[in-house]
Amino acid sequence: MPVPLLAPAPSAPMGSLVTHDVTIVTTRKLAQARVMGVPPEEFGIERGARSIRDCNASMRR
Repeated sequence: MPVPLLAPAPSAPMGSLVTHDVTIVTTRKLAQARVMGVPPEEFGIERGARSIRDCNASMRR
């Protein structure tokens, strides 16, 4: 697709329009979340939390 420039190139005479052929390539990144089962002995939450929803930090050993 030719795209006109706003200002003519220095080597072009005044009044001529300079165009360039441009190809635009777009990429699409696909992000996925994975869920893994963790045994209870390998999972921990912060000491003062009453439940997993209330905790500010959790860990896997």
